[in-house]
Amino acid sequence: MIDELDMLARFGGIAHLSVLEADGADRQRLQRLVVGGLLVRPRRGWYAVPNADPLLVRAAQLGGRVTCITALRKMGVWCVDDHRLHLAVASNTGHPPLRQDGLCIHYSRREPPISGPPVVSVLDALADQFRCQTGENVIVAIDSALNKGLIRRSDLNELRSRVPKKYWPLLDCVDGNCESGLETKVRLRLGRRGVRYRTQALIPGVGRVDILIGDRLIVETDGIEFHTGDAAIRDRDRDLLLHRLGYIVIRVTYAMVMYRWDEVESVITSYVSRREHRWSARHVRAGLA
Repeated sequence: MIDELDMLARFGGIAHLSVLEADGADRQRLQRLVVGGLLVRPRRGWYAVPNADPLLVRAAQLGGRVTCITALRKMGVWCVDDHRLHLAVASNTGHPPLRQDGLCIHYSRREPPISGPPVVSVLDALADQFRCQTGENVIVAIDSALNKGLIRRSDLNELRSRVPKKYWPLLDCVDGNCESGLETKVRLRLGRRGVRYRTQALIPGVGRVDILIGDRLIVETDGIEFHTGDAAIRDRDRDLLLHRLGYIVIRVTYAMVMYRWDEVESVITSYVSRREHRWSARHVRAGLA
């Protein structure tokens, strides 16, 4: 006998009746599970386990699908959270959800998927953010999706076909090497100032560093999840080794990148203007370069 509860678990805890029936579920058994409190119905045609993801449940209640940065964050993509539920709604829907605080509606001409939970694909979510987020944040999310293997570089052509031509220059700025959104933000801002850099540069005897400017100026980023402990100790030991090898290390936090970038940029451009980001003759004489 088909176990509808196990089936819901396979679909992430929430699914439409048409999907469940296609997989062998029985409508009457589903209804008995609702009466018994083992399932809930967020909206006509939808079934969910009581502890299903609240964002997905709310999306179903509102007649839409989770999209944009709300969906991207659920997929593990690095993006800035504006604490709203971003909801994709069919543009031809007869009953659109009322506009309300905490809700950002993306009207879409795309047909809703016939399977799975009420959340769009990663490409759809990336496309929806172009009209919603800043250019920098758009690139951050695409960089992250590339780096995590959620999309391929060939998918950028598909993205290009889904967004207005005025947004195409943003896709030309995508890198995919950066391992965090903070790295992407730093490289974009350095690029706008004309500062040349390399991302994930390999330093012999040390390993890869986030951003290398010139020959010896390194910028390392510590994300919002950064804490003290063994990881921090390893980072400091690595910084000490880099200093011993003649490198300059600037370690910046989430708050510094997000809210104090002017101060960080001033320090970096000061080093560059004094050409301290380059090996000098004295470094060569000291055997560092």
